[in-house]
Formats: sequence, C-alpha cells, structure tokens
Amino acid sequence: MEAAEKTSLITQIAEEIHKSSFIAIAGHVSPDGDAVASCLALALCFNKLGKKTVVLLEEIPVRYSSLNGREYLQSDVEAELNHDLFVCCDCGSKERMGKFQEIFDKTDKTIVIDHHVSNTSYGTVNYVDPSASSTSEMVYDIIECIGNMDKDIAEAIYMGIIFDTGGLRFKSTTPETMIKVAKLMETGIPFSKIFTESMLTHSYIEAKIFSKAIEKMKFVEGLPVAYSFLTKEDMDSVNATRADLEGIVEYILNTKGAEVSVFVSQSGENESRVSFRSLEFDVNIIASNWGGGGHVNAAGATIKMKPEAALNDILKLISERYIDGN
Repeated sequence: MEAAEKTSLITQIAEEIHKSSFIAIAGHVSPDGDAVASCLALALCFNKLGKKTVVLLEEIPVRYSSLNGREYLQSDVEAELNHDLFVCCDCGSKERMGKFQEIFDKTDKTIVIDHHVSNTSYGTVNYVDPSASSTSEMVYDIIECIGNMDKDIAEAIYMGIIFDTGGLRFKSTTPETMIKVAKLMETGIPFSKIFTESMLTHSYIEAKIFSKAIEKMKFVEGLPVAYSFLTKEDMDSVNATRADLEGIVEYILNTKGAEVSVFVSQSGENESRVSFRSLEFDVNIIASNWGGGGHVNAAGATIKMKPEAALNDILKLISERYIDGN
C-alpha cells in the first residue's frame, strides 16, 4: 500500500471514530492473538475518547485473559445494540465473523481493518494492507493518529504483533514493525511477561487436548504434509473448548519433514473448522475452495462436514496441487 493511501485511510478512520458515539468491534471466529489484541486495543482507545464500546468475540483463549479491555467482551448479543459504527478487525470476509455478521450487515457505517491477502473489502471503509505484519500493527497506526496510546493499549498491541509474527521471526516482520515494537516497549509494558503468557504458557486442559491431537498426527504418504484432527468426543473427553486449540497447527508444521500442516476440529454436528500453515505452499488457495482464506502461509476455513470427511477432501486437493507442482 502506498504511503499516501495509507495516511488517507487512517485519517478517514480516525474521523469516523470521532463522529461516532457507540462502536461495536468484532474479529473472526475462533479468535487468535491478533484478533483479540486488535479488538481490545481499539476498545481501550475508544473508551478513552468517551465512546460506548462493545467487543463481539467468541470465547478467547485463557492465555489472553490478563489483557486489559476484557470488560468490553460480549459473546452473546440478544438485543439490538443501537450502535452507529462497526469496526471489524483481522477478518478476511464478513462470513468469518460467524454469528456477528448479522449485526455487521445491519450497520450503515462499517470499517474493516485487516492484513489478509484474501480480504474481500466488505466494509464502507476498507483499510486492508497485506504487507502489514499483523492487524495489531495497523491498529497501532490508527491509535497513533488519534493520539491516545497508553501502557494498557500498548500491551495489547505488542501481544498481537508478537503472536502474528511468531515472536518477530516470520518474514512479515519488517524494520518498521521493529521500530513500533520498540516504541511500545518505551511505554513500560512488561514485554517479557506478555511474551511468556501469550506464546509459551498453556493450561492443563490445553495440554490434554494438545496431546490427543499430536497422538493422531500423521503424514500424507510421500508428501511433506502433516495433519491431525479432533472430534467433539475428543474435546468433550477433556472438557476442552475451541479456545483450547490454539497453537496445534503451528506445532504440527514444526515437525521435521513438514512443509504444510492441516488441523481439523469439529465445531458442529456436521461442521468443522480447518487451520492451514505452510512454509512456501499457498494454503490460502486451498482454504478459498471452502469460502475461507487468509495468507499464503496461514489460512482457515469452515467446512460443512465432519472432521474425517473434511480432511479427506482437503488432503486430496493438497496432494493434487503438489503433484501438479503448484
């Protein structure tokens, strides 16, 4: 994205925020660190401006439970919100908002802030920059423009950037990213603690369900594709929820010999959510076959099948593309 276009969009977004009085914020289903962080950082920013704010997200992983801004979280909305602006973060399509899409669709003014290459630009204002390391880094620019950054906001943004860059080690990390991280650290955030809690710490239930997924892990014969899946029965056996599944697909990819990882988990009677990761292979194209998307090396989708059936179709498609050299 050109610098002039970026500056113009950020200024326009800041103006829309200042004009609004009640702002709803949402991220994608099965919210990860970047989605949680970008939403909470904006909620804290908006509250400082005197705006009424609500964050619409599914249950968040326990590792993010120490972040400020959790008081704005709402997973169930039964009544009309009467909001005048909807901001969607880290969500490649409005369908990825899940049950909150209906609220988004009823809103006249909508802002989309995202760095997924698959983004469909579905808002009235779309700040989409696939070159950004994370949506949290984009939110940093917006809050800097508004001018009310503080330590609590900085903690959330730092965590989001750390999460989506794999601890500042992914190729998406730029010198500009590092400069912003340094400025966040200057606010006095406990950066070591945040890294440990968000990237390394896990709960007992997470450990139990993680072990079940790894026990089921296999490779596609003759291909560098590793995969695993979990059924509802697997999750119920250790009282795990969707929030306990974070990090499994990354661990699978880190297995020696793996260039692509696929993790499928049951989310409904005949529905599964799929996470893809890769070193070079374009998993965004694979996810798009089921209306999903994301990045070349990280993507997701929801498939109306049970896990094993979904996995069969996914692995068949990936195998065909490998054989074709794509």
